[in-house]
Amino acid sequence: MVTQDCGPNEVYNSCGTACPDTCETVVKGNKGLMTCTMQCVSGCFCRDGLVRDGSQCVSAETCRQKSPLLRDSGSNAGFPLTAIHSQLALFIPLIVLIFKNYF
Repeated sequence: MVTQDCGPNEVYNSCGTACPDTCETVVKGNKGLMTCTMQCVSGCFCRDGLVRDGSQCVSAETCRQKSPLLRDSGSNAGFPLTAIHSQLALFIPLIVLIFKNYF
């Protein structure tokens, strides 16, 4: 059995995910849009409830507080435009299909 010394807030896993949660996926809200292979990856992974921020494991809330996308910016406070764009992009094929059939 191979084990590895891991950093603070990390645990070794012999069959972890190839696409761990990161601050970027938390802040941009695009985890569901990622393509991830179904394979075992061994190594140090963030403990449950934490996400990768560079070489550290932090809470998702820490990511949100650090992100300029989620800082108070008037009427869009607390909601990043990139998340809106990601969600709208899911509907574009449907909209194109509707217009194609009716026009």
